[in-house]
Amino acid sequence: MILHSGLIFPVLSDKLTHKIGEVIDEDMLHARVPFVAQTQQCFAVKAGIDGLMDIARPFCDTSEGDSKVVDSQDKLTTGREELTEDIEKEEKTQIQVTYNIVFVTAEAVPYLKTGGLGDVCGSLPVALAARGHRVMVVSPRYLHGSPSDKNLAGASDTGCRIKVYCFGGEQEVVFFHEYRAGVDWVFVDHPSYHRPGNPYGDIFGAFGDNQFRFTLLCHAACEAPLVLPLGGFTYGEKCLFLANDWHAGIVPVPSIG
Repeated sequence: MILHSGLIFPVLSDKLTHKIGEVIDEDMLHARVPFVAQTQQCFAVKAGIDGLMDIARPFCDTSEGDSKVVDSQDKLTTGREELTEDIEKEEKTQIQVTYNIVFVTAEAVPYLKTGGLGDVCGSLPVALAARGHRVMVVSPRYLHGSPSDKNLAGASDTGCRIKVYCFGGEQEVVFFHEYRAGVDWVFVDHPSYHRPGNPYGDIFGAFGDNQFRFTLLCHAACEAPLVLPLGGFTYGEKCLFLANDWHAGIVPVPSIG
């Protein structure tokens, strides 16, 4: 069976054979990456072929007598090297375009984790920062009166206190900050985050004020890029927000308001 351009043919038709010949001839004459890529597409789909020579030989005679065919394997290797160089150049070009990215999450490793959300929001920001982006992660400053509290020991009070309107009244929050692994880790401090248990509840079940607690987080997270001069200057208004799970579900609302 031959797979070509997304279709399956039971036999190698004359038209397909002619097309393969054209691709190989062009490749041999010009040695350009697009033709190498087409050649690979034609032959890589048939498993078990030992090199391209099995099929390429019938098409190796060119119309120009002085043109000699180079070993197909050498040509394929050259094509792969050129294709790899093009990909690397493209990646470098993409890296030049950087963003201010703000993660809003209820948890992040290594500060606090109850599941996969903590893993993702603890690792993805670091990976994005390594690619040249400016990255902030905003989460609550939980104080549970347990050994996990020591994970926040590296976060210091920024001295920035703001009031946000939430659930019919003003609430004052304080921002704590730690710069680690190229990422600004920001923690929103408020009395509602200071209680035994885990981020969402205790032995008696979910906290009854969770909607308030995480609505407060969302409002504070939207203000953080505007008011925190981290590294000497704020993130500003042009930020890409990544709202993770229902706890950050309100973030898009004030952002587009």
